Amino acid sequence: MSEGSPVGLVRGLMLVAYDRLGSLVLLNLVWDLAVFPWALLSWLLLTTGISFGETFGGQVISIVLVPSSILVLLSPPSLFLAIATQSWMRREPQDLRSCLRKTLSRLWKAQAVAVAVAVAAGVLVANAVLYQTRVADSDGPVFWLGLSMCGLMLWLLVGVLMLALYLFPALTEKESDSLGMLLKRSLFLVFDNGLFSFGLLTTVGLLLILAVLSGVGPFLGALPLIALILNGAYLHLMRRYRDDPAPDDPRTYRDLLRPWD
Repeated sequence: MSEGSPVGLVRGLMLVAYDRLGSLVLLNLVWDLAVFPWALLSWLLLTTGISFGETFGGQVISIVLVPSSILVLLSPPSLFLAIATQSWMRREPQDLRSCLRKTLSRLWKAQAVAVAVAVAAGVLVANAVLYQTRVADSDGPVFWLGLSMCGLMLWLLVGVLMLALYLFPALTEKESDSLGMLLKRSLFLVFDNGLFSFGLLTTVGLLLILAVLSGVGPFLGALPLIALILNGAYLHLMRRYRDDPAPDDPRTYRDLLRPWD
């Protein structure tokens, strides 16, 4: 089946991941080392939220948890993973030095994207928490209005997270795009492919949860695998608008189970 179909996309991703199992682990170790400054910043934000939470309530912790996580997951080291894995999807292998050079040339733009998404997510979470606390002791129309506004903020947060899925693949593909163009293209993909994007966000969320619960996922290829999935999904969608057929891989699922045949 062609990789232009969703089933073909999954097959293609599995085959690429199978071919690059060792590289997935290597890239993850590079990411673990490179992301330390952003992880430290995230930890400082969380500890600050905890200290404020002891004074102003536990809601402060939930407000800082989401943006601090985004600053790590959308850090420049994650862009490095996006650049490396997109070259695999395009069957244009690059060495680590070439990927690093491309990452450095996009570093400030990647950081600006991360800050923008983190701030937007933080504001939405803060608003959701505000509405939730305001209606806790209310009743009647005020309760339902506040509950509706809280739900609206959470759905907008989901939209922001879906938009974030396509930002680094788009930046990897075209360095010359402005921040506005990156946001516009990602927003278009979300609006035109809402169900697909929601499924993609759910998949990424589950993989992150499994990686954390396993204890070894963050060190054994989970992050590069997610970057590979996001690049595959982005290229799959963009081909629909460019009339650019995906190169077909003649291998099947059988090759994953019996590669010696």
